[in-house]
Order: sequence, then structure tokens, then C-alpha cells
Amino acid sequence: MRMLDKIRQFPRIEWKSVFDDAPYGKIVYVLVDDGCCHFYTQLAWKNEFGEWVDIPHGHSVRQWAEAPAHLTFGDKPILDACCGGKMFYFDKHDPRVLFQDIRDVETTLCDGRHFEVKPDVQADFTNMPYPDDSFAMVVFDPPHLVHSRGKKSKMADMYGCLSEKTKPTGWQHIKYGALYSDWRDLLAKGFAECFRVLKPGGFLIFKWNETDIKVTEILKLTPAKPIFGHISGKRANTHWICFMKGGAK
Repeated sequence: MRMLDKIRQFPRIEWKSVFDDAPYGKIVYVLVDDGCCHFYTQLAWKNEFGEWVDIPHGHSVRQWAEAPAHLTFGDKPILDACCGGKMFYFDKHDPRVLFQDIRDVETTLCDGRHFEVKPDVQADFTNMPYPDDSFAMVVFDPPHLVHSRGKKSKMADMYGCLSEKTKPTGWQHIKYGALYSDWRDLLAKGFAECFRVLKPGGFLIFKWNETDIKVTEILKLTPAKPIFGHISGKRANTHWICFMKGGAK
């Protein structure tokens, strides 16, 4: 099933053509086309001149929909804001999890392995299409690479990157190219969005690999204070950190 068809099946959303009259000054959900046949959702609105606001340069609106008062997306209690290849899941189709990523790709890595990113929702973690206080748990495992590792970078292929200088070959950097000129701003917005859609008392599970950036630098990007964390990985540079919404500040 094409991602556009998946998005059209969101519960309690009635998608309308751009030829229909979208309300002025009211935030709505939009299906955005990046010009390469990739679609993702985001929030936008029309100004008094009939122009769409908050649409990235070079992108166009294909459809729009009014935002329901309560959008549960199948009543899934967990959101993975950038699921990637779902590599740490016991069940990559766990019905409790709403898998989101800005990419929708299927490719062969430089080492010959098949790799795919097939989210339930294709959306930007800095501008997610969910109401406030929607999920009991949010998983945030954003791209962590900054420096280029040559033309054939398996890590960049699998995880994405935060620098326009890194050029993975397995798939194009769908949308991240517009965001990673300032990774601090990107990740700060990501943290803010994750906490926005998290229910009070809910938990944010944050994963970070220190290949390029120390976790101490990342924790400066959110005012929230972590509860506990754990280090893993062959080089002990992967951090799992737990936050609670409404916890210590």
C-alpha cells in the first residue's frame, strides 16, 4: 500500500482536495508533496491572501483536512517519532505502537543488506500532526550523525544524518536536508514536540549514540530533566534515557 493511501486511511479524518475551500486562519492537517512523489503530513494554515503558511520551500499541498478534537490514530498508546528501520523492536508490527518517520524508503545498503523504513505515518518530528497529550509513551531516536563517512556510509544509510555534507547512497535524505543546517535547533524542536504530544505523567524514552555528539550536549536542548539512563553498545556510546512529563524540572 502506498504511503499516501495509508495516510488517507487515518481514522476520523476527512481529506479534501486543495480545490475545496480551506478555512483562513485555522490550523489544519495537510498532505505535502516534496516534488519527488513523497508525501507526509504536517500542520499548516492559510492567511488572508489564500497562501499556505508553514509549508517548506519547494513543497506543495495536495490535500487538507480539519483537525478533529480527539485524534487517537487507532488508540495506540505509544508513538515512535522517528522509527527508522525499527531495529530495536521485538515486534516491528507491534499494534501498540504508532510508527512515524519522515522517510518512506526501501533500498539495499552498501554491504548488500536489504533495508527499509515503512512508517504508519510519514511526518516530521519537529511538527507532528497529533493533538496535545495524545500518547502515554513517546520514543525519540533521532538521527545522530553529523560528519561525512565517505560515499558509502552504511551508518548514514540506516540512521539518517544531521549534516548536509553527509551523503548516504542507499536513499536520498528525504526532508532532513531542509532541517539539519542547525542540528541544535532541529533536536530542540523535536524534544518540544515529543513532550507536547505526550500525556501528563507519560514517559519519553530517548536514545542517543555519541558517534559524533556527546549526550551532554544533547541534554542541554531540553529543559526537562531525565529520571534515569543506561549506556549500551559495543563501544559503550549508546545512551537510553527516560524522561517523565510533569516530573522534575
